[in-house]
Amino acid sequence: MEEQLKTDGRMEKLFTPEVRFEVLDIQDEVNMIMDFCMHKNPSLDFSEVVYNTHPELRKMVDGITDEKQFREQCEKYVIDYVSKNKDILEKSKEHFQRIWEQIGGSILNSLSRDFETDFPEGIKEIKANVSINPICPRCIDEWTFNLYHKLSDVLVLKTVIHEIIHFVYFRKWSKVFPDSDSKKYSGMNSEWILSEILVHTIINNNKIFQNILKNEKSDVYKKWRSIRVDDKKLDEYFDDFYKEHEEGKISFADFLKKSWDEYQKHKDVIEGSIKK
Repeated sequence: MEEQLKTDGRMEKLFTPEVRFEVLDIQDEVNMIMDFCMHKNPSLDFSEVVYNTHPELRKMVDGITDEKQFREQCEKYVIDYVSKNKDILEKSKEHFQRIWEQIGGSILNSLSRDFETDFPEGIKEIKANVSINPICPRCIDEWTFNLYHKLSDVLVLKTVIHEIIHFVYFRKWSKVFPDSDSKKYSGMNSEWILSEILVHTIINNNKIFQNILKNEKSDVYKKWRSIRVDDKKLDEYFDDFYKEHEEGKISFADFLKKSWDEYQKHKDVIEGSIKK
């Protein structure tokens, strides 16, 4: 997709990728559930979220610690669930695509302008996988992410915006911090933690996104909000820096630099609370 972008008084062609929704492959579903339910890092164990959505799966794997046996039961459950809900998954895929097509172009263009960066021309398509997993992971390198198939319309938009922000955010981050290690863009690393804080901040303070979302606020990582930095809630602390950017006082690159500097100052407090 190409749209017109006004830059320094001139009209230029802006490349933006397509976003395509597809039903996730069964083996990928199994791998995702395995990863979230048998993760070796307790901080990344989301088994209760998965089991609350799929109580029958909980019964099937209850007491199993052997990875091979767990996979066998997990695969059995996933195949059965997907088979019974095939039509629902397909309808969700089509519905999510229609929702996106209504406003997708404006979101991508807004991101490119706000973050003062472009989309890589090698990425022709962002793939959104419609999944039975209530957790929505992403792959930064491949520009893919998952969506739970029962999300409401507003949660679809909030989730898609959240994930695509991460892709463009880390593209800009790698330019601002060229020596950064892309392996730290996922998992419980400082770069990833700050990105989750700032995505929350961006969605809630960007006027265009809030207009699209009808003032629905991002509410991911709710427990992080109890963390206080200099007598402010964590998200409010970084909100101030983004508002400086929104008001045109600093560039997006400077917003990232300032946020990273402040994060480093308060890293022990932030990560000490998050990793408890």
